[in-house]
Amino acid sequence: MSRWRCVVCDYIHEGEGPPEICPRCGVDASLFVRVESPLRELVREFREIVVPHVVLSHFPAALLPVAALFLALAMIFDDPFFEKAAYAMLCLSALSVPAVWFTGFSDWRRLYRAKIAPVFQLKKALGLLLVALCWVAVVWRFFDTDLWYEVLWKKSLYGLLIMALVALVTLLGHYGAKIVHLWPTEKGKK
Repeated sequence: MSRWRCVVCDYIHEGEGPPEICPRCGVDASLFVRVESPLRELVREFREIVVPHVVLSHFPAALLPVAALFLALAMIFDDPFFEKAAYAMLCLSALSVPAVWFTGFSDWRRLYRAKIAPVFQLKKALGLLLVALCWVAVVWRFFDTDLWYEVLWKKSLYGLLIMALVALVTLLGHYGAKIVHLWPTEKGKK
């Protein structure tokens, strides 16, 4: 007796062959694969779950909003600690966003066969904009160390740039979730 796994919904079937139709999601037998050994199945599952783009994309998605919050706290309490912490988070984000973009581009080519769809084109463009603006903010703050303590228009412009980064990373996450949650429906079609 063998074990068979549905590649769409992960239903496990025990029998000589896969079921004609998956009782959970309704796909046909062609979308079932034989489950090897528990260890091999664990390794396969780990490789499916730990996708570099998904892991890396959480860094700027978490760091940029917190950097914006710390800038707001720096403004409210006039405390340089908050501004320096925000800059450190911005630097970490700037280091991670190129890797996020390249892994996303790689996944687009590998998983979606470089499909030319508006949502993919939009994600590529927004991702490149995020990379560019993130590095603009880092370089600007690096060369203008008193930026946060100078004239109000510079501080305001820098704050708007950070908020634009937060908006970009939010939009990218939204479109990424749309792709991920719509993909299994397309993959499972007969």
